[in-house]
Amino acid sequence: MASKDELTKQEINGNEETKNDSNNDDAEEWELYYWQGMGGKGTVIRMCLELCGLKWRESLEGKDASKDGTHIKGTDIKGYPNFAYPIVKYKDIVISQTAIVCQYILNENGFKCDNKLDEYHSMQVALTVWDAWDEWAFKKNKTLGFDKWITNRIGSFLDVLQAQLQRNNDGKGYFFGDKICIADIFVCDLMRRYRHSKKQHYQQ
Repeated sequence: MASKDELTKQEINGNEETKNDSNNDDAEEWELYYWQGMGGKGTVIRMCLELCGLKWRESLEGKDASKDGTHIKGTDIKGYPNFAYPIVKYKDIVISQTAIVCQYILNENGFKCDNKLDEYHSMQVALTVWDAWDEWAFKKNKTLGFDKWITNRIGSFLDVLQAQLQRNNDGKGYFFGDKICIADIFVCDLMRRYRHSKKQHYQQ
């Protein structure tokens, strides 16, 4: 089986710190609408932007800044209607939903799978990770408790992720082909959070 270290060997600088290039003219075209300084769903998007070597502006300052994004969120906007942050705007294109935002950024900048089936499977991996994160943060955590979820439940997800990783070059590289895609980004973020929250359990 592929080890947890192999799952994170391609780790990117995806920490919770916000990269804010609002004073750089080159950053004008890419805008991230998510709360500055807050990780959460914004982290994987920042990882994708960073991986692609892009500069971007972060347009919500502070937790009470939702009013700053009213022109970009909702039904009565210039772009395609959407429901919630995070939202990315590139030129006149407005995209929401975290996984789709990441897929758009990566595809537009050369980090996409070589065929459609791999592309679908890469999204399958990413959404499996999102299921794990959803359980971790919101559902099982409330009933089992955070520690019990980490020790009793995360292994079920890791078994599947390791099996998926092994399908490509026996787990000695990326999930698909020879470059990073959305699957690698999402798994990297999950493992990073896991290692940060439960380092001793992670190392076992």
